[in-house]
Amino acid sequence: MIQEDVKRCPICGGDNKCRNPAGDPQGSCWCYGAVFPEELLERVPASQVRKSCICSTCLDKHLKEAEQA
Repeated sequence: MIQEDVKRCPICGGDNKCRNPAGDPQGSCWCYGAVFPEELLERVPASQVRKSCICSTCLDKHLKEAEQA
């Protein structure tokens, strides 16, 4: 995987705004403390598991869809 791939959401391909590849301290990313439901994590392609972060847009969209279900 090339370095730029870590900046892309594995679900939508958009910018995941992850702070870790930018060299920021661990825990400074927007996702620190966020809860990612298992159903959302299952949508990540096997080749991207633990390699790139899901973006806040995909997380928010999933949570809204789950509320409506």
